[in-house]
Amino acid sequence: MKSHNTSDGRQMESLLDRARVHPERSMVMLNLNRYKADVEFPHGGQYSNYMAAITHSVKANGGAVLWRADVQGSGVGGLEGFHEVLAVWYPNYEA
Repeated sequence: MKSHNTSDGRQMESLLDRARVHPERSMVMLNLNRYKADVEFPHGGQYSNYMAAITHSVKANGGAVLWRADVQGSGVGGLEGFHEVLAVWYPNYEA
């Protein structure tokens, strides 16, 4: 089974449906990140620049990066190869 972490049309439509019904609700997104070797995760300059940009963008929209963690392994099939998990809180769907 090929693993990927991109959303499909059905998933995006479901998210948009929730946003239309309850636009004021806050949400937490879990991001599964996989990095190329030249990013030198977790101590490389490119990674640091990426995280600074993500943190700035999220804060500019009223949100917060709640936590980050290195992936130690997976108890579910098809999720191998990811390096990091981020939990990002947004105050509402518009953010």
